[in-house]
Amino acid sequence: MRCGDKQKIELKRFLKVITAITAVLILTATTSAQEAETGSIAVQNVEVNPDGLFVGDLAEVTLTLYNPNDQSIKVPSIIIDGSGVSASPILDVGYIAPRSSHEVSFTVKAVSPGIHSVEVKVNSKEHSVTSYFTIFVEERLPEISFDRKIRVGEVNDANIVVSSPIKIERVIIEPLFDSEPDRIFIASVEQFAEAQLKFYAGNESYEFRISFYNGNNYHSYVVEVAPDVEESKDVFINISMPYSSVYLYDAVPLTVELTNLRSDAIYSIRIEAESAKGVFSEAAEIAKLEAGESRAVRILYSPHESGEDSLEIRISYEDEFGNVREVVRSLTVKVLDQLAVSVTNVDIEVEVKSSGSSAQPQGPFRPPGASTQSATVEISVSGDVSNNGFGEARNVYVHVDLGNVKKDYFVGNIDPSDVESFSIPATGNERITKVTVEWANELGETFSITKEYQISGGSVTPPQSVAENILLFVGVATVIAAIVGALLWRRRKKRE
Repeated sequence: MRCGDKQKIELKRFLKVITAITAVLILTATTSAQEAETGSIAVQNVEVNPDGLFVGDLAEVTLTLYNPNDQSIKVPSIIIDGSGVSASPILDVGYIAPRSSHEVSFTVKAVSPGIHSVEVKVNSKEHSVTSYFTIFVEERLPEISFDRKIRVGEVNDANIVVSSPIKIERVIIEPLFDSEPDRIFIASVEQFAEAQLKFYAGNESYEFRISFYNGNNYHSYVVEVAPDVEESKDVFINISMPYSSVYLYDAVPLTVELTNLRSDAIYSIRIEAESAKGVFSEAAEIAKLEAGESRAVRILYSPHESGEDSLEIRISYEDEFGNVREVVRSLTVKVLDQLAVSVTNVDIEVEVKSSGSSAQPQGPFRPPGASTQSATVEISVSGDVSNNGFGEARNVYVHVDLGNVKKDYFVGNIDPSDVESFSIPATGNERITKVTVEWANELGETFSITKEYQISGGSVTPPQSVAENILLFVGVATVIAAIVGALLWRRRKKRE
């Protein structure tokens, strides 16, 4: 309600009081003078209910007549006249007993706004008596307004103000939109009354049905209210991802911070994300965020393809009336063509050892009792497992495959940007070793990488026994002797 409107209502009330006092003084002076002069019927009292009307209302007027004489007096008629009002004459009122009072009731209808002086002329057989009363007729019906600016797009908890130039009673206000409460009862309104109302502001104007009584006059009509509005400040969203480039199969944390800048609470908040080249952890949820409150949630992103990836973060929430709002934010990240976990510095050490003797078959070049030894190849595989990513590598295993022999080594968890070493002993005679590293990221996804390493050929060749060396020496000597003998024979042949 504006200050100017309030001052106008106060001025009207002041004028009403002054006019009423003036009318009473005129009525008293006129009645006393006529009674003194004629000694006939007197107008003792005039009651008007209600004394303030809206155009079209009816006022009930009760006229009290007094007969001060010692004989009965007949009153054949009472004539009511006044501009801005209408009333029917009263015919054949009847006799008023000596020194007694008699009440006469009639109705006056308000025709036009203003302050109207109504004349009442009481006719008797000998004389007539004239009296006056005042009726106030208002042009402006009661109005409804809000006590503050309304925020569009929010649930507003505001007061509605009912203003009326005259007193009204049994007031019912029904908002013609979704609100709490959906009906407001006010016993009476004299100038101003306020009532609390909670509603979602989605429009620029709002309609109310107001119903009330003024005396016995019932009014009901629809009021359209266009309040001063301001835009909602909504929810401030800050997405923090401290890395512009990430590794394949890593679990990269994103922090989404929400600050409720609205004037109302929000509920069932859901934060979910998606991308074309990766996966995210499950949607995060916040049950409620009060006005002015902030909360942060952490979600994980695992890229599965290298290149540029667009991440889409979707935040949805509801207000108290179930209205759903959704906000989408996007950011771009570069995915490197490199795994989050790598195996480096792999070293394979080979050691050949004899493992016993076995009998050899007899022959012309093999001495009696000759034997040979079998060889065992011992292999040690060592290296480093590096976590290059920004998330923890969990349950890291290293598997070594030597064909028929397989060995496992449990590394455990590796922190971001950290390295763990491994060393795995094994026995075998394969020339190729496969080293596999298996791990899980913080999303629970399992990945593995496998690398093959060639073992040096000489390293896996078993050594010769002493008997074999002697046999080899004898055989070579025999061949040399045969060649020398053949050359000498040919030379002797030529001399002959």
